[in-house]
Amino acid sequence: MTAPTTNRDPVDLLGEVKAQIAALEAVEKDLRDQIESRGPGAYEGELFRATVSKPGERKSPDAVLKARIEELIAEHISTRFVKAHTNVTPVRPTVKVVARTGVRVMEPA
Repeated sequence: MTAPTTNRDPVDLLGEVKAQIAALEAVEKDLRDQIESRGPGAYEGELFRATVSKPGERKSPDAVLKARIEELIAEHISTRFVKAHTNVTPVRPTVKVVARTGVRVMEPA
């Protein structure tokens, strides 16, 4: 896709395009939030299907644990130490939108 041919300065055109993108991203976020608020499952529109994943957590060891991970495995150290040095980050549900295929989706139980 190429930029439209015009006598206007490309700096101004780029600024306008970026402003339009920002406005569309705000609309996208609002729509994603609305769909996400329905909870996990599959939702059908007339042309598109949206799926929402379950919220979860991402667990990752901190620097102290990473440095000692091999020792901990070899020494069979208790999980209390591992839990104390594991960072837990909440993960928002994922909203994915695709074109409908005509195949019916069953909502999770």
